Amino acid sequence: MNKLELKLENRSYEIIIDSDIAFEISKELKKIKDIRNIVIITQQTIYNLYSKILKKVLHENGLEFHFIILDDNENAKSLTTFSEVINSLIEFNCNKSSIIFAFGGGVVGDLSGFVASTFMRGISYYQIPTTFLSMIDSSIGGKTAINTEKGKNLIGTIYQPKKVFINPDFMNSLPLREISSGMGELIKYGLIWDKDFLNDVLKYSENNSQKNISYFIHKSCQIKSQIVEKDEKDKGLRKILNFGHTIGHALESYFEYETIKHGESVALGMICESWISKEMGLIEPKTYESIHRSITSLSLPEINKIDKKKFYDFILKDKKHQSKKLNFVLLKGIGKPIIDINVQKNLILKSLDVII
Repeated sequence: MNKLELKLENRSYEIIIDSDIAFEISKELKKIKDIRNIVIITQQTIYNLYSKILKKVLHENGLEFHFIILDDNENAKSLTTFSEVINSLIEFNCNKSSIIFAFGGGVVGDLSGFVASTFMRGISYYQIPTTFLSMIDSSIGGKTAINTEKGKNLIGTIYQPKKVFINPDFMNSLPLREISSGMGELIKYGLIWDKDFLNDVLKYSENNSQKNISYFIHKSCQIKSQIVEKDEKDKGLRKILNFGHTIGHALESYFEYETIKHGESVALGMICESWISKEMGLIEPKTYESIHRSITSLSLPEINKIDKKKFYDFILKDKKHQSKKLNFVLLKGIGKPIIDINVQKNLILKSLDVII
């Protein structure tokens, strides 16, 4: 078992990486007094594959529990679904001592965390991520969110879970596209934080590494924890985690969360934002070419056409757009990100030509 602690004073919590998370969850539940009931928020695919794990633990501990099954897509992160989940909690007679388990990928984690942060002004929740991307990124750090028709993650809070339980064996049921989507996020950590880690990731993607997937999960959690510990509220250092996300989120919104997965959109966004870094003289052309080769080695979806005017409307709705400035995270080298860089419209739109 690997264990990390994300240290945030009275909001600190453990990240447990272990194949037997049922045992760890059971240990945790035995520590808690006066649990009213437990609600597991998940999606149908995860319920079919893994619900027996939680049911067994909860039955053994004599706890009342309910499942809420969300749609198997990004559309579950909506105001409509949020309202439906809140109504379900009321119907289940939940109160301040109730607990939510977010059992799924980023969509489940984001929505569940937002529900937990707002229901009765805040109840406890735990993250049990089941996708590669959620294991290495979204389950850690307390960012919660839902989407609107105007853009991605425009409504949300920062609300930390009580603990994160990661079972690397869940990776075995993931399609290759989900693995590839997560690999983009691994590359991001290397680009913004650790050049040696980037080299490890690239060797792994080429099937030329002695390291196993648990190493990459642990190292990613470690990097993100270090960043969040220094800047929980996203005022400075934590912004570097948004590298690739300004253009990436706009791509997701543009394609209505159907054509491109989150990790894929971030990977494409990193290509564009690396190109912008080159055009602004921040990195050498050879550095950009190296980044481009690294990211395009992944199996990314082809984009044949983008209406740039419509796309730019989504860029303007990005939450990093402040005081009429489009604030980007760019690179001045591998492992050397810079934040709050204003990028002109023509450069943003021209960068799209690199991925079309």
